[in-house]
Amino acid sequence: MSLEHLSFSSIRKLLSSEKQFYKRYIKKEYDNVWAENLIVWIIIHKYIELFNKDKEPNDYEEFINRQLDSKRENYIKKLDEDGEPEEWEDRWSWFYRCKRGIINFMQADLPRATYAEYKVLTNLTDNEIKFKAYIDAIFIDKDDVKDHTTDYKTVSRFSSLDGYYGSQKLDKYMLQWALYVLAVQQYDMDIDTHIVQEFKKTNPRKEKDTEYKNTTLDNWTEIKIVKKTAHRLIEIKYSEQALEFYQNMFDRYVKRAKQLSSDNMLFHFGDTEVEF
Repeated sequence: MSLEHLSFSSIRKLLSSEKQFYKRYIKKEYDNVWAENLIVWIIIHKYIELFNKDKEPNDYEEFINRQLDSKRENYIKKLDEDGEPEEWEDRWSWFYRCKRGIINFMQADLPRATYAEYKVLTNLTDNEIKFKAYIDAIFIDKDDVKDHTTDYKTVSRFSSLDGYYGSQKLDKYMLQWALYVLAVQQYDMDIDTHIVQEFKKTNPRKEKDTEYKNTTLDNWTEIKIVKKTAHRLIEIKYSEQALEFYQNMFDRYVKRAKQLSSDNMLFHFGDTEVEF
């Protein structure tokens, strides 16, 4: 068994649970999980892809229904596996009830990206493990002003820069953005800012319209970023320092991921050893 590459998602998994990282990315054992945010995001993500290719649908509702119908087969398979048809049917109807919120997103004034679904596959270090990512959108300013990336996310509630919950969300966005910057620099791109547009999913019970919030991460201002360890915050003031920090951090993740790629890996949980 071997590790093909690292990504933002796999690094996050490595940080949160080495056991789950080993299961998902080394043994290639996948859980059949279909969370509400994931389904909503798949639909929005498909729309953004078509929008940036000048192929956006004319009938939003028909497009959403078609996307939902195509995903419903996975729910039927899940029904067969779990034997809980009433529960899953009720959960599935939730998507049709929140259709208005998805349409609101489609009607928003979205800019067209220079690059959409931009794939990067590059070595961030001198070792053989590559970093792989699909960046939602890259905007190249025609007046040669600094370029930026945009990431579209669905969330159950907006993040805030204040408080524990908000700092955790910001830390996650900072980590993702820094890795993106490292990656696109290998492609001779100079990305200065990262825009996170959060799409707050509609709560059908409250019948509120879907809201949006942009978080701008500017590389040239004083910023607070995390992950020197899982729980310690550090402050970095300039992009060179920030990128050097994330480069060193990525080196450590690569080293640990390569160790987990070995057979018969021992995991320590407290005083207990678990062998795979």
